[in-house]
Amino acid sequence: MVAPAGYSLNKEWNPTVTLTSEETVEVPELIDERISLQTMLVDAAGSKNPEYAEKLNLVDHIKYEGLTPGEEYEITGELYETKQLQEGTAEPIARGTVRFKAPTSSGEAAVPFSVRTASLEGKEVTAYETISKDGEKVASHTDSHSKAQTIRVTPKPHLPGTADNAYAVPLLLALAGSVLIGCVHLFAAKIRRSF
Repeated sequence: MVAPAGYSLNKEWNPTVTLTSEETVEVPELIDERISLQTMLVDAAGSKNPEYAEKLNLVDHIKYEGLTPGEEYEITGELYETKQLQEGTAEPIARGTVRFKAPTSSGEAAVPFSVRTASLEGKEVTAYETISKDGEKVASHTDSHSKAQTIRVTPKPHLPGTADNAYAVPLLLALAGSVLIGCVHLFAAKIRRSF
């Protein structure tokens, strides 16, 4: 038997059904053992709108529910260029892994990423997360359209160009004009002194 996507199969739950003469069905209580995840990808300062940097430090904050207290888990995060991810051609541009022992069934963890931004300026990146226990995947959050898992890499600010030194000729003419005016003033002052 295989569980549907997003669910885990509880192999220990083997209910016994007892029928009475009044046709009442008694079943053991079913406990929801699904693991749920909520994530938020931000920069190291906690912003969804990071300032430009050549190396961008991101943190994927993960809230989980349904883990077994006291058990060891591993969260693996992978960062992708969003457009490539949606087109099905993406390779991870960064990976991060965090191992921890769940103190309670609900909690939070953070997976850090560092990525060079040269090829990502102006593009969006999305984080995917997988939680594993003893090497087996128990939960994942992989939605390339999730705004919470996505962040836009700010482009490098550019100073306006001079169009092949288009300002050089006018600047040279202005400088020459200033020198000429200065010479005329100096010459005029000498003429006045001589009278």
